Formats: sequence, C-alpha cells, structure tokens
Amino acid sequence: MKKEDFAEIKKPLKEFKNTRDFFSRNIDLNVRPLTDSWISSPCDGLIKESGLIDNETLIRVKGHNYNVKELVLDNELVKSYQKGSYLVIYLSPRNYHRFHLPIDGVIDNIKEIPAMCFPVNNFGTKLVKNLYAVNERIVVNINNKEHKICMIIVGACAVRGIKILKQKGQRVNKGEELGFFELGSSIVLLSNDSDTFKKNLTKLELKARALLF
Repeated sequence: MKKEDFAEIKKPLKEFKNTRDFFSRNIDLNVRPLTDSWISSPCDGLIKESGLIDNETLIRVKGHNYNVKELVLDNELVKSYQKGSYLVIYLSPRNYHRFHLPIDGVIDNIKEIPAMCFPVNNFGTKLVKNLYAVNERIVVNINNKEHKICMIIVGACAVRGIKILKQKGQRVNKGEELGFFELGSSIVLLSNDSDTFKKNLTKLELKARALLF
C-alpha cells in the first residue's frame, strides 16, 4: 500500500483482528470530499470497461460479451437500460472495500442472486465463461426523477457474504455507504442515459483510485 492509504485508516493496523477485517475497514471519508457532480464513483478500483449497452442486451467485460438479462435476472429492470451505458470497476485486494451510493434517490430494488464465487481477476475470467453471470451478486437499483443507476455488485473467491446496509424503498444520498466486500471483487454500473459515463470517464480515469468524484 502507498503511504497515503495508511493515512486514511481510522485505527492502528495492530487493532485489526485478521486480514478480512482489514479488507472491510472503514476509512476517514473527510479525505474523500464530494463534488457538485450529480454522480459519484461507488468504490475504489480500476476502470476496466465502459461503453453503450447494445440494444437490451450486450455489455463487454474483460473481453467477454454479457447479456444484461443474465446479470440482473429481471426482465422489467432490463427494459430501463436498453439504450443506456455501462461501466465496470475492478477492486483489487489493496483497495478500500466499502462501496457507496453513486446518486441521490430511492432504492427501488435490491435483489440477491446466490451463486458460485470464482475469482474475478484475469485468471478467473479465463477459467470461467461468463464469470460475472456465474458468480454470486447483488443487484441494487437507485432511481430519482432524472436518472436511474443499477449497481451489480459481483462477489468473488473468498467474498461470500456481501453486506448491504440499506433497504428497499429507502431514500438515500450520494456518497452514503451502501455496503462492503470482504476481499477484492467488481461492480458493474448501468445507467439509463447513454452519456452518463462518457461525460464522466475522464474524471474517472484521472482518479481511478478515488472513491468520490
């Protein structure tokens, strides 16, 4: 880890019970101030892919085409994003593992999809076909009058038990903590707007590690 990573940690390293406790640590969010942008990155990580959703179906993750319906298992939800865009963020073991709400709004859907938990690194994607549609995941849809954002929170090897701290129907604010992983994984974001990630991609690339932009 870099020196600045340790500066964000709220307690001494010796107070963490084990490696998993460290991975799911809190940090001092005062060092990650919100901007006036209507959308924020939900997590630390590396942006792996971004683009437009092809009709109602295809997004591209690590060289593989994915059917959105396979990822969310919800026909009605798919309709909301037919002409939208997507962004994929990979969290490595070194990243801060809590994730946050990307927009203000109401959580109108939380769906848990129990499944396998293969690693989501390059080895895992080569080993398992359609890995993101095979692994355990939780789908969270946030809606306001202007925007819809869907978070597909993908579990990975040793990450069983993704923790969600909010409830369906709850009104939330951008930047609030939504939950956490216990080891590195990935989050796929879907937007009903084709320009959402295109307009913000430069900021995301410049602050690939930043929690909020």
